[in-house]
Amino acid sequence: MKKYILTGGPCTGKTTLLEKIAKEGFNTIDEVAREIILEEENKEKSTLGYKGILPWNSIEKFHDLVIHRQLDEEKRVYTSAFLDRSLVDNVAYMSLGKVRNDGHIYQCIEQAGYGKVFFLEQLPHYAKDEARKESPEEAKKIHRRLYEVYHDLGFEMINVPPIGVEQRAKFILEYLK
Repeated sequence: MKKYILTGGPCTGKTTLLEKIAKEGFNTIDEVAREIILEEENKEKSTLGYKGILPWNSIEKFHDLVIHRQLDEEKRVYTSAFLDRSLVDNVAYMSLGKVRNDGHIYQCIEQAGYGKVFFLEQLPHYAKDEARKESPEEAKKIHRRLYEVYHDLGFEMINVPPIGVEQRAKFILEYLK
């Protein structure tokens, strides 16, 4: 079983590319952090007085939740799959948010069995949405930090150019042949 990672800063087309790869018949794991943000925002809206576990409310609790959910999702993979982000991304986000890292995440990363890392270059446009609240400048900073962390942890990265989703999918799938 191989785990292929799609990563890059906010608004680099990871989710759209993952959807395209899924349509080609490959197993995929959606971005856990995005799912948690949407779930927690819905809880806030529907529960009077509830303050969601969100990065702008409680960054430490948010990262703990993301790590645990990511581990759970990855344990369910029994065949090769493409992941929208990985535990490594969490290390980068934790460092940017100045969240204390007890080092356990590095053991989890070593045991995760990650294969190829496809680092998506930034697209020419940037758009915020319900889960993406960073400014374009913050997005660039996150993008750089993600690259640094993957590099520092010794991952070989394949840079995916900012081309259309069809071409990106073809680029990745050809690379794996």
